Amino acid sequence: MKANRLRMATLVCLMLCSCVCVSRATVPERSPDLNPVKFKRRPNAPPVVLVENGKPRATIVCANKELRLAASELQTHIELATGAKLPIVDAKKEGTGVFLGDEAVARANGILVANLPPEGFEIKTIPDGIIIAGNALWGVYEFLERFVGVRWYYPGDLGRSVPKKDNLIIKPVWLADAPVFRKRENWPGNYPGGPELHRRLRQGVSWPNRVACHTPIKWHEYYPKELDLFQLRGDGTREMSMLCYSNPATLQKYLTTIEEYYAGKYTDDKGKAVPGPWGWFPPDEHVISVSPNDAPVTCRCDLCRAQWNASVGPLGEASYIMEDFVARLATEVKKRWPDKTVTYLAYSNYTIPSGKVVFPGNVEVHVCGMKGLANYKETTIAKSEQSIIDGWYRISGRPLQNWHYICWPDDSTTAPYLFPHIVQKFYQQNRKKTVGTFINGAGNHWPRHHVTLYAWMKLMWNPNFPIDAAINEYCRRMYGPASATMRQLIQEQIDGWEKSRWSILPGAHNVSPKSVHEESYPPARVERLQTLLSQARQEAEGNEQVQQRIEYYAGPLEVFFKESPMRGFAPREMKMGVTSAILSAPRVCKEVVVSLVLRAREGVWPEHLFSTTHCRPRRDVGEHAEET
Repeated sequence: MKANRLRMATLVCLMLCSCVCVSRATVPERSPDLNPVKFKRRPNAPPVVLVENGKPRATIVCANKELRLAASELQTHIELATGAKLPIVDAKKEGTGVFLGDEAVARANGILVANLPPEGFEIKTIPDGIIIAGNALWGVYEFLERFVGVRWYYPGDLGRSVPKKDNLIIKPVWLADAPVFRKRENWPGNYPGGPELHRRLRQGVSWPNRVACHTPIKWHEYYPKELDLFQLRGDGTREMSMLCYSNPATLQKYLTTIEEYYAGKYTDDKGKAVPGPWGWFPPDEHVISVSPNDAPVTCRCDLCRAQWNASVGPLGEASYIMEDFVARLATEVKKRWPDKTVTYLAYSNYTIPSGKVVFPGNVEVHVCGMKGLANYKETTIAKSEQSIIDGWYRISGRPLQNWHYICWPDDSTTAPYLFPHIVQKFYQQNRKKTVGTFINGAGNHWPRHHVTLYAWMKLMWNPNFPIDAAINEYCRRMYGPASATMRQLIQEQIDGWEKSRWSILPGAHNVSPKSVHEESYPPARVERLQTLLSQARQEAEGNEQVQQRIEYYAGPLEVFFKESPMRGFAPREMKMGVTSAILSAPRVCKEVVVSLVLRAREGVWPEHLFSTTHCRPRRDVGEHAEET
């Protein structure tokens, strides 16, 4: 009897396992390197044939002219993959169709577009085609990645991976997705291939509250005689590019100009807006921004000095001045324009919240990560920066916007650092505390940082993006016979940065030569990087495309190999700390940087001499001067 029960139980288990295997074999492709999506009940319909034996078997139905870009992207990439060019038509006549943004077809098949979240989309197979509803462009890119197999890793054709296939047959599927963060910007992108790449990685902003950076900027032109509105220097003169935020007259002028903008005063004869006293970032239908000019707030008038707090340090010494102004402005805005939001950029020496002010509920803070997100690898820095976010979150009572820098600490080292897991940790930790990020670059950072930037763009869509699986797939696709070696090389770069711990913590966003050349990328690690790169080149011989991709990757590494002490510096030069701040510091005369760095390492000045912006020596600001 027991034996029969055992045999019966075994048979049931085998049957269950068989069912599970069959189920898994028929579900849509769940690529381990893609963002997780929500799979809905699988449609009871046959597979949809789009391309068969290299021949088109479907049309792309695009009745809305605004969706022509989505249709074109779908057509182009399917043709790259299969050689078949699916026609784009305004209305389906017969056969199989891919329906882009057709709400009537979507509604008839159980998709209510009006109920989708912002930027959300659904992809569903039906008996005579495929529906891509909601945000059709994002849905097309999801379709191309998940079902056609396309990847975009860096700008241009070289950074695009499109597997070749004769057939494109989509098994029954119904999936839905939407971004976790509604602000996903990577700037700049004005280099070849940049705009296309950013779009294909779903850069977008559906969040309505923009932050107008550094405004007002033209008050000195409109109110040149009202000197009390402007910051007082130590010598008694006025800094006309910076306002005095403690003066009640400044608040009144804000309110007056806001009233004038909403009354339509600053328009031309045709009703078109002109800059006016705020410049090109005046109050708009959603927001009124507060963002001082791109410099520390250092006003030395009696009112500002009474609110100054030098004990906080260079990232918070002027915070109370600005917070008090924002709170007073927001209170008035709430009375006069209750539908408007005041957006405030916490930056420079007013980044750390003072803890003395609570905003009246209509203020949204945009927080700058002044230490550079890459440097959050250090626990002390990560905790300090998180406390800033938590503080602003409490003060404002609402989710924040973030401003992060891919250009930091690029400006003080050419180290080949990669930090995708640091990025992921930040977004997972702040999933409910931020609406998204503006990534501030200084140019085309993709050659040096594309492994991180690719992950970063994906993480802003969903912070559970599988980073390591994506890197594995990237290496497999891009480097063929050299894939395993390139994977080791990338891991060396990641580990060198993410797992090293520095004995000298950055005073700002910069990084010391000791941290780079002794702790993160010491000679032994640099030698391994060189060996792996040489090995990858050998493995790629005879494969021109892989060779080109390796050389694209190798460019920034070769720059660092010249900087590295193992290769480029004599002992005395290393002792004096000649670093990449000399080789790549922007906006400064390199001879000056050389002098400053050498004198710092010789003990003439403290090593932490550089300011929190642009790696420039911090200017003397009178009695408020602090070493960074």
